[in-house]
Amino acid sequence: MLGFYFLLGMIFLYTTIVTKNVLDIVYNRQVSWFKIPTGTFKLFLATLFTGSLSSVSNIGVNNSNLVIFIVSLVLYFLIAYFLLRVSFIPQILLEQQGSITRAFNESWNLTENRSWLLIVSSLLQGVFFLLPLLPFFIFIAWQFGFNIMYREFGFNIEVTPELAVIAMYALLLFVCGIVVELYLVSPLCLLIRSHLFKALVESENL
Repeated sequence: MLGFYFLLGMIFLYTTIVTKNVLDIVYNRQVSWFKIPTGTFKLFLATLFTGSLSSVSNIGVNNSNLVIFIVSLVLYFLIAYFLLRVSFIPQILLEQQGSITRAFNESWNLTENRSWLLIVSSLLQGVFFLLPLLPFFIFIAWQFGFNIMYREFGFNIEVTPELAVIAMYALLLFVCGIVVELYLVSPLCLLIRSHLFKALVESENL
């Protein structure tokens, strides 16, 4: 578990540094490739808060009680809308280096009446993030079929040498997909988002 949190921390730190570097590229500034940017700790706290909201939004969605399911679904969409409206917090904290509260307020004001633009942008980024993992899912579906049967605690699959080879290839495809996401797709999506952030800021300042 400690190793998992360490990995998440490294991914967060990497994403933060890349976000700052991409902002510097968008604003035609000198890039400091490996420097931890000012505002990283504030961004970490804001990420913890939004991540907690994401976890809360999933509570009860799979509940068999219809009332709980409907209430949870409404809560899920409300939280998703809120997270969409405050999605520019990383750019604001790293670019303007204000308080966390101010970053939430500015992101909320910046995205006012632009929900559809944000939805389309987020969907496109989601598609980009899915593409590198498609070979992994296609390989798994090809090997086991699309209707893998579940038991109480997982797959009921007998471990054989052939399965070990399949697992090795699947792991290789998965790792390659993650590497492509971290070093190609993530910077590309951050570049698109930073250009969008700059355009929205400039439109607000007109």
